[in-house]
Amino acid sequence: MNSTLIGRAVRRVTPAPLRRIFSGFWMTPILLGAMGLGAAFGLNVVPEQARWLGGLLGPLDEDGARAALSAVAGAVISVFSIVLSLTFVALSLTAQQLSPRMLDFVLRETIVQVLTGATLATFLFCAASLSFGGGETWRLGLATPVALTLATLTLGVVVAFAHRMTEVMRPDEMVARRGDALRGALAAELKPGARRSRAAAPPADPADRLLLSPFSGYVGLIDEAALVAIAKRRGGVLALAAAPGAFLLADEPLARLVGAGPAPLDAADDEALAVARAMGLSNRTETGTGALYEARALAEGGIRALSPGVNDPGTAIACINRLMDAAARLATGDPAPNARADGDGALRLVLRPLEMALLADRALVPLAWHSRGDSEVRAHYRRVAEAVRERAGPRDRPALDLVIETLDAPD
Repeated sequence: MNSTLIGRAVRRVTPAPLRRIFSGFWMTPILLGAMGLGAAFGLNVVPEQARWLGGLLGPLDEDGARAALSAVAGAVISVFSIVLSLTFVALSLTAQQLSPRMLDFVLRETIVQVLTGATLATFLFCAASLSFGGGETWRLGLATPVALTLATLTLGVVVAFAHRMTEVMRPDEMVARRGDALRGALAAELKPGARRSRAAAPPADPADRLLLSPFSGYVGLIDEAALVAIAKRRGGVLALAAAPGAFLLADEPLARLVGAGPAPLDAADDEALAVARAMGLSNRTETGTGALYEARALAEGGIRALSPGVNDPGTAIACINRLMDAAARLATGDPAPNARADGDGALRLVLRPLEMALLADRALVPLAWHSRGDSEVRAHYRRVAEAVRERAGPRDRPALDLVIETLDAPD
């Protein structure tokens, strides 16, 4: 199964505090740190009969062992702090050249998580081993070579980390990664699944119940199962008014509840709040919320690359190529499945589908507007936009025409 789908499923069933702790960056460091701490406690329960193992490296006094463990703990923390400080300085400079959104995946790099976890494991092992009481020099003799081995492995991870960061921080690599994320998100949104189909939103009717946003916020990961359950409980169909990544003001429409009849007087506010929570409405944009988020990140990277302070048309063209590749896939693929049914096969949920007009409004047109000042970038953008337009159907061509008209607009 796709790891992104697994991650989304886990996030939906995990309470928010635990989700923040164990998702993304923290999972690997916590597991490795727990292993380091567990190794120290494991040495603490080694039976007295194995004390001969502590003398394998030769005679070792208690003060020398404690000094060695303290030195290892301090060294790994110092090296880790220096490496991360220099890395984040480099990343801040890179973020000025590209959008800060382009750096989202840096902390998700496996090597970053492994370095953090290895440092934490070594430090916790040394700190816990220092708690061995007097008269247990042989246990310290066991802990010292283990600590030195962990420190050596951590330094090896530091070298691998430095090598990997030199690759990751290149603008072309960042654009390529974000482009791959866009392609994957787009494929996930266009792929049919169980009880998923394509359906038009029910026509507006005065009897529809309009659910208003209880507070301002961004639409995040949508819990389709929860929305289907709400619609089924009310005996109607929910037609959402916003897509992931959209910002809604308080009292703006969240969705229309079709065919459910009037709401009980004491349940209307609770109903809107339940829908808002199922739509992931929060006060911040959640990373990885779909193709529009990835497209907007690429557009921002291209816009920043075209700014006078950066002036990097090559990176802007790379962002354009990735965006237009997504536009071509959207134009030539089957329409995104936006209808969800309940277990009995009855229509319960109609999402806002991913369409070319929405992609153009959020990413293609803003980047086209900033591309007008560079003749090379504008000419390339116009060529690929026209190529995509030729493949597109009548429904998508107006949005692509708007992109071309924006490119041709006078400065």
